[in-house]
Amino acid sequence: MYNKTMLLQLFAEEAPVVEESAPTESVEQAEPTTEPVEEPTEPVSYRDLDYKYKDEKGKLSDYSPEDVVTNFQLGKKYKEHEADIALTKRLKEMYGVSDVDALNKLFDDAIDANIREAAPEGIPEDQMDKWVEFQKAERAKEAQRPEKEREATMLAHVEALKATGKIKSINDVPDAVFDIYKNRGYGDLEGAFDSYELQKTKTKLKESENAASSPGSLKGQAVIPKAKSIKDMSPAEYEAHKEARRALAAQANGG
Repeated sequence: MYNKTMLLQLFAEEAPVVEESAPTESVEQAEPTTEPVEEPTEPVSYRDLDYKYKDEKGKLSDYSPEDVVTNFQLGKKYKEHEADIALTKRLKEMYGVSDVDALNKLFDDAIDANIREAAPEGIPEDQMDKWVEFQKAERAKEAQRPEKEREATMLAHVEALKATGKIKSINDVPDAVFDIYKNRGYGDLEGAFDSYELQKTKTKLKESENAASSPGSLKGQAVIPKAKSIKDMSPAEYEAHKEARRALAAQANGG
């Protein structure tokens, strides 16, 4: 009487032959499964894009490429200084002037009058204009002092970062690093650089994980074919199928 081990061995050797008939067609090499290639899409023609500015509509092709670039740059500058522009407009309305030059003259005159009123006694009237210009230059220097100090601090931090070997010049520091540095109060350029690199690494890992979750999405990655039924197998595939069945049986038998 057969025991369990003998039955499994017998099934592994004979069952495929008894239960499944081998294909009789000639041996053909199975065609490799390849990832479907997406049809390339037509590149975007920016000159054909529609634009709208207030009530004006048209296409970018209505303008020369140089004008498009200029208008784009002006639009970016406007967005960056939108709050300042709104404030200037409000001041013009408040003081009843029609242009920026008139507004600037108004402020210059007010500053001159303020300096004259604060001038020490004894300054001759013919020397007053020079005194006013001197005081205005000193005020301008004082106003620029924080920016100068910040520039000096930044250059010192760049030199410290160069000493670590992470960069060779200030040109090697991405703008995104300076953005982080600025938002943190200009205190730690190396830390801002490390944060930027860490974020880049996280992004790459995330992209790799997403790509790995899609079979065949990475270049050179084999696409796993779906299991075929025996009737659709070539003789070579059928032999491989039998070998796999034998291996499974041997594993179940502990051998």
